[in-house]
Amino acid sequence: DDFLWMKYQTLVTPPNYVDYLWIPLYLLQGLFIYASTHHKTLQHSPLVGYSQLLSSSPKESIAVHYPAICTSTILMIYSHDYGHIFLAFLCSLLCIAVLANVLRLQTNILQEMGWSDDNAPNDSVNVDESFNTASYTDFKTSALYYTTLILPFELLAGHVLGLGGIYFNMVLHSFESLPSGMYLFVAVSTLVGLTCGGVWLLWKTERKYYGVGGALVWYLLGVSIELHTPSQPIYNEFSDRAILTTQVVALLSTLMLLTMLGVRVMNTFINKNLFNCVDTLGGGGDRSVVSEEDVGTDYVHA
Repeated sequence: DDFLWMKYQTLVTPPNYVDYLWIPLYLLQGLFIYASTHHKTLQHSPLVGYSQLLSSSPKESIAVHYPAICTSTILMIYSHDYGHIFLAFLCSLLCIAVLANVLRLQTNILQEMGWSDDNAPNDSVNVDESFNTASYTDFKTSALYYTTLILPFELLAGHVLGLGGIYFNMVLHSFESLPSGMYLFVAVSTLVGLTCGGVWLLWKTERKYYGVGGALVWYLLGVSIELHTPSQPIYNEFSDRAILTTQVVALLSTLMLLTMLGVRVMNTFINKNLFNCVDTLGGGGDRSVVSEEDVGTDYVHA
């Protein structure tokens, strides 16, 4: 909505086309719903959590959290559309909290399965009798599981983080008595905070959250492009120096996260393909260590 976009302008408001990210987000949510309800194999995955739902610890099930994610997301969108920005900010915090818990649960499940971003999974571990973790050793299958069961939450978490930063700045702008320098400080702090969060998720954690990093890069890129030719309300409210400062921070943040995301993706791709090559060269058999007793000492005299 162009009217709402012009009405709630801040230094960290990206252009309208950044919202096109909702298209793949809705598609991914549809894939998750299909995979968790109709797919013969994916619906039994512990990444969906129907088995945990019927166990003594239902809070460990992803399926339990999914209605809360959908509800908080819908409330956030409608609150913004109807001008209730503070409520939209609160809903974004709630959505981020639930998504963070879902990502934590998925990380724990993947670790139990022996999965990591740099190594192949351990197919000897099985956390669900109805689900075979050996299927993760196939690249196409693991890509299917990531796209349908993991990426929908990662990408949504990154996008909601950006929206939370926007809503926070909007709430601050409702206090018109504050000096413009305060708005600049909060805008730069928001961009730096999102960048630090993205760096930590992509570099410091054992599991790399590529979807979160990709969504943050998309948002920061939009902010830097928007400030290249800012809207009239921003021109009227802020000085050229303030606009340039925010643009430089947004551009540097974009380059940093984009570079780190590319490095991590390539590193994971190389490691996984290297593992597959070693497995192929080894014949895919048992890689047991040969002991001295297995080595024969007989020799033939010339």
